[in-house]
Amino acid sequence: MSEDQYDVALICGNGHLVNGYWRTETHNNEGFCVDCGSATSPECGECDGDIKGRWLSGMCDDEPFSVPSYCRHCGTPHIWTQKRIQAGEDLFAKLDGLSTEDRDLLNKSIPDLIFETDRTPEAALAIKQAMTKIEKSSRIFVVEFLKSNAVGMANRLLGLEG
Repeated sequence: MSEDQYDVALICGNGHLVNGYWRTETHNNEGFCVDCGSATSPECGECDGDIKGRWLSGMCDDEPFSVPSYCRHCGTPHIWTQKRIQAGEDLFAKLDGLSTEDRDLLNKSIPDLIFETDRTPEAALAIKQAMTKIEKSSRIFVVEFLKSNAVGMANRLLGLEG
């Protein structure tokens, strides 16, 4: 399929799809997300490249759409991806019992926890080892972050999927 068979997506700063047909269904364009109030954009914040939207097939709109995590033009994480990574870093910074080296390792592991890569098992192991050092009362916050943000493989390896 050629690029001209796709529209442009309008996504909010927290990663909610606002309109998968930004060019062709302009009546659905909103300046702010109705779910979270964040400003919307059809472009990468780094290179201004468009965000690939839905396929212009003329068929029904029930085709699943996955909001991209990284820009297809420059490879930079979109703002909503940056926010997820930053949320993990902020959480790890507040945990007692971790050394600077532990925090650095965990921060480097975040992208491999929230996106399945060949390093996801290693990232899950880093979390598992760090959990033994984190105060018991704080572990629930790490578990909840992982349940909300980590890919299935990481959660399975950590025993967080039922």
